[in-house]
Amino acid sequence: MGQKVIQIEGPDGSGKSYLAQALIHDFKAAYIHVSNYPEKKQTILQHEPMMAFGDDWAHKRDLSPVVLDRHWLTLFVYSMIFDNQSDQVRVLNFIGEHLQQWRQIADRIVFCLPPKQEYLTRFEKIKSERPELYTDMSKVYDAFWALYYGKRLDNPVCHTLLGRWLMSNGGMATWPNVRLYDYTQHLEDFDNREPADWAKENLL
Repeated sequence: MGQKVIQIEGPDGSGKSYLAQALIHDFKAAYIHVSNYPEKKQTILQHEPMMAFGDDWAHKRDLSPVVLDRHWLTLFVYSMIFDNQSDQVRVLNFIGEHLQQWRQIADRIVFCLPPKQEYLTRFEKIKSERPELYTDMSKVYDAFWALYYGKRLDNPVCHTLLGRWLMSNGGMATWPNVRLYDYTQHLEDFDNREPADWAKENLL
């Protein structure tokens, strides 16, 4: 991609959109999500054309960075926890084939991981306010936590070869382009200035 790319990953309700809004408002970011990608297909085949679309869309509108709200990492986590076995194999093979390429595409990969108990409490509130496709985020949270910190848990993600590889050598926290974001630190910032300041210091 020709534009700077920020890839935001994490469980539902963990602050991905909260951070993306700061990037859009303060830095003219192009926001790419399944919901505003024209094909709108929830399949593993969407990811490469989604990146190409994002690059072209941002370039034509003179927008940068390009924010990818969920990409291969979230696909991997959710597929291993919720999909059937045949879908899991397809996802693992697809990501495995492209992982080295995708590691280099994002200038920054953001893990949205607030403290677990606070996150789960807030997610229960979110469910009462809007419909959610998945209702139990505990295993999803644990998978992201394990991948970031390199700590194996009794979790479907941790039992895959890809999961073990991602957790090796201290987890993805050791990757130079990975950052950890906790939106709960900015909840009292009603002008949304602190997320923008954090993004400027850590992502741009």
